[in-house]
Amino acid sequence: MQGPNAGVIRINDLGTPVLTESQENLSRRPNQIRFSRKLYLSNGGVPDRHHGFGCWAKSPGDALVIRFRPPLCDNWIFQLCNMWQENLDNYEEGQGYVTKYRARYEVDGAVNVVIADQDPAVGGNWLDPGGHVQGGMSLRIILADSPPPAVTVFCVSALDLERRGFSMLNPELGVVSGDVVE
Repeated sequence: MQGPNAGVIRINDLGTPVLTESQENLSRRPNQIRFSRKLYLSNGGVPDRHHGFGCWAKSPGDALVIRFRPPLCDNWIFQLCNMWQENLDNYEEGQGYVTKYRARYEVDGAVNVVIADQDPAVGGNWLDPGGHVQGGMSLRIILADSPPPAVTVFCVSALDLERRGFSMLNPELGVVSGDVVE
């Protein structure tokens, strides 16, 4: 395949387009989520949702704080995966994902998802990466009344986050993404 989607979409044996954007391609934009309607729909997605994909990476002892303000919508889910794009969800313990209906929200309506080896006990929504230091992540928003939100990712010391809480997050040091590309 040639053109802007070369290496991103391939046609399988049944003639169906398949998402092939590799972890390597996603890792060129670490700790960012990008929404591509064209890519999502070409992979069998449905038009009533926004689906952003990205790659996360952190060192042992670090925590990632992923902050976004969901738009009004029927539902949303943030999901964490390992580097092979296998879900890290553990339904018995409620780990690996956060949904609209079980999330803890900040006073301003924002959601803080914390990826750390241990729960820093600062509130928010802690996800255990299960010993992984990198992987994939996605944010899916269903029946939204507006475009996808900006997503800001902070990489901080887990110990500092535990001691100082979310007030330590400097907006100027976060990586802002959530852009919509076609």
